[in-house]
Amino acid sequence: MLHIYPCFYVRCPLCGGGMSGTVQRRQNKKTGEYKDTFYYRCHHRKKVDGKICDYKPMLNQKVFNAEVEEFIRYMVAGDEFRSFVQEKLEEKVDVSALETEREQLQKQLKQVQGSKLKLIQMLDRLDTGDKHYTRKYQDMQDRLDNLYDKVAEFEEAMKDIDAKIGASYGKEITGKKLYEFLLDFDILYDKMTDMEKKEFMNTFIEKIELKNETVNNGTSQGSRIEHIDLAFPVYYGDCKGTRIRMPEENTVETVVLLSQLKQKPDDYINVTIELDDMDITSAETKATYDEIKKYVAEHNAGMKVSNLYISQIKRKCGIEVGKNYNLPKNEDSRQPQCPEDKESAIVEALKHFKMNS
Repeated sequence: MLHIYPCFYVRCPLCGGGMSGTVQRRQNKKTGEYKDTFYYRCHHRKKVDGKICDYKPMLNQKVFNAEVEEFIRYMVAGDEFRSFVQEKLEEKVDVSALETEREQLQKQLKQVQGSKLKLIQMLDRLDTGDKHYTRKYQDMQDRLDNLYDKVAEFEEAMKDIDAKIGASYGKEITGKKLYEFLLDFDILYDKMTDMEKKEFMNTFIEKIELKNETVNNGTSQGSRIEHIDLAFPVYYGDCKGTRIRMPEENTVETVVLLSQLKQKPDDYINVTIELDDMDITSAETKATYDEIKKYVAEHNAGMKVSNLYISQIKRKCGIEVGKNYNLPKNEDSRQPQCPEDKESAIVEALKHFKMNS
């Protein structure tokens, strides 16, 4: 299996270095067969302050690659993206500024070459019988050497301009090929080999930045990607640019009241939740519970509020929340009520996120 994304492009969120590829081999005790699992991990480089990076999470290659691929599928499915790509395919590269700069260099080079030719002719006409011949010759020779240096500088500058013009046309060709591929991404990508997928990602992706946190207490659920920097601009989220942030996941929020049950340690409860009945209201999509908690803490000297308190105040403000599927069996069980000071802080947060007037 190939590490499709170059480790250099997957950056450690702590030290900023490229993640390196690693493999873990495990043996199936029943069949005796070995299974290899590939990961991305930080090589624990020294940070700017001289300390060793201690970022420990490893990214499962299969899960991580699939997440980026799924995001691209999501992005290219939008009508706005397809319209944007069509416009890009019709654009022509603009190298007028480079061509103007080259013309100016060409004129300056011509002037210097003219001065050099005149000076050579003056050297040829010098009278060897002149008592100042040696001084005049040396003076002219120094000036001639200086003109040769200027000629070399202008010629080198023009070579750089020509290289930039060529690179611009080359990038235009590469970009158009990539945009054409993205229009049929769902069809073509699944037919590509691992090597072809790697080449595509190398061309399309400049850098992948990770979140500086462990998602869901270290489990593999949830995205660790903060944003992706691309080599070519795209249309995503009502914006055009080369930096795109991963979309927030659609989640179902629920408040759980735990109560002690008289059970044996080996007993457990099976819970079945019908997701079809759990619609998210428009008000809830404006801010997550974590965002509300963060706002309350930042504006109230680190005050902490629970999901239960937020849910209570949402209902009190007339904001619809998901049905609680985790009610206690004992009807006499009491839920803690949100204190007044925390209620005021939560209401202020809801107003900030325009969830409550």
